[in-house]
This record gives sequence, C-alpha cells and structure tokens, in this order.
Amino acid sequence: MAIETINPVGNSLVSDRIAGFLSLANKKLQSSLTNLASGSRLSNPSTDLAALAQALKLEAQVNRTSAAETNLGNAESFSSVQDGNLGIVGKALDRLGELALRAQDFTLNDSDRSNIQSEVEALQGLISDTGGASFNGIPVFSSNSQTVTTDSEGGTAALATIDLNGAVGNATSPATSVSTTNGAVDALATFRTAIDNLANLRSSVGANTQQIQFTSDSNATSRQNLAEAASRIRDLDFARESTNAAKSQVGVQSSIASLIQARNNSSVLINALV
Repeated sequence: MAIETINPVGNSLVSDRIAGFLSLANKKLQSSLTNLASGSRLSNPSTDLAALAQALKLEAQVNRTSAAETNLGNAESFSSVQDGNLGIVGKALDRLGELALRAQDFTLNDSDRSNIQSEVEALQGLISDTGGASFNGIPVFSSNSQTVTTDSEGGTAALATIDLNGAVGNATSPATSVSTTNGAVDALATFRTAIDNLANLRSSVGANTQQIQFTSDSNATSRQNLAEAASRIRDLDFARESTNAAKSQVGVQSSIASLIQARNNSSVLINALV
C-alpha cells in the first residue's frame, strides 16, 4: 500500500503549535528591535494609541510655547531699542536744559545767544529724528500700545504706550528758542517738563521689559515641563526593552530548534512507514 507524500511539518499538530510560538516570538523581537533603534516605545502607533495621541498634543504645545518665547524675545529686543533711543534723547534734553540756562546769562550778547540757539536747533532735530525710529519697519514710538503673544494658547498682553513725540514734542518746537533771555526762561521750563516726561517713559519701558521677562521665564518653565511630560510618555526604557529583546530572541531560537526537531521526528516516522 502506497503512502501519500506529506509535509512533515504541515501535518504535525505539534509542529503547527511550535510554528505559532515562533511567529509570535519573532514579532515581539522585531518590535523590540524597532523600539531600540528608534529610542521610542511608540515607534509603532498601534502600541498605545492613547499615549501617542497625548504625546503628540504635548509636543505640539511645546512647539507653540517655543513660538511664544520667540515673540516675547522680539518684544524684549523692541523694548531695548526703545530704551536705547530714550537714553539718547535724555542726554540731548539734559544738554538743552544746560543751554537754556546758559542763554540766560546777562553777560551774553545776541550773537552769543544765536550760537547757542544753533546747538539747540541741532539737538531738537536729533530728538525729532529719534522719534521717527523704526524696528523692522515698525515705529519704535507710537501713541498706540503694542500687543505681544504670551503663551501657547494665543494669550496676549498689552504693553504700556511709549509715545516719545507726545512726551517731548514741545521741546522740539521751533517756538522753543533761547535766542532771547525771556525765550531762554520759557525754554528751560519746557525742557524740564520734557525731562520729567522722558523719565516716565523710561519707567514704562522698564515695566514693559520686566513684564516680558517674567512671562518669558514662565514660558520657559512651562515648555520644559511639557517636554519632560511628553518624553516620559514616548521615550523608551532601554534596560527593559533590551531584556524583552533578549527574551524574544531566546524564544525565536528555541522555537526554531524545536521546529527542526519536530521536522526530523516526522521524517523518521515517515521513513519507518515507507
């Protein structure tokens, strides 16, 4: 009686079970190797869908927070430019006050006061030019307040208005002259008022800068905490995954050896029946 040719493995229930174990161990091994190579336990999205979604949202919030920090950094640079220009105007106003007082000297003649007036006009022009300064095409000084984005959710904060022209405009008026004694008296009063107004402006710039810096520090802390939270969700425990990989590799090798043994046993049985 002839015996039909059979697949020794395919017709063995034991071999089928061993092949199933081999397939499962190989899948686990490939997953562990992929995780180890990527450094993430979520290299395969199907591993933990909820964790992946949470990590992606946290990482997006980190990126938005970084963008807010950039905006705040630019706002701080803007305020620094304002303060630098106000410092120059302050020196000019100090000199104008000196000149106005000097022009009140009764020992000076009209020609002397005319020379002083020439310097006054030059300084007035400097202050006027400074009032028209710009930062990346944006007026440095304006009667309108600036609004800066402060956080990842699009929150904003209005900065104090820094209106240089409104504060010291009278000091740059052609009507403010030291060419006469009486004019010098009036000019001194005007320059002193402008100096007081400028001091208030510099104080406002300082308040704006402090507000920006505190907000930026808060964002930096928030960004770090968010990044750490996302990292705890996504990052791989290399020690544990290496152990899993080694365990799976042993399982693969053991299953292969068992499958070979089962194949050999089936072959021996078939040879005995032929």
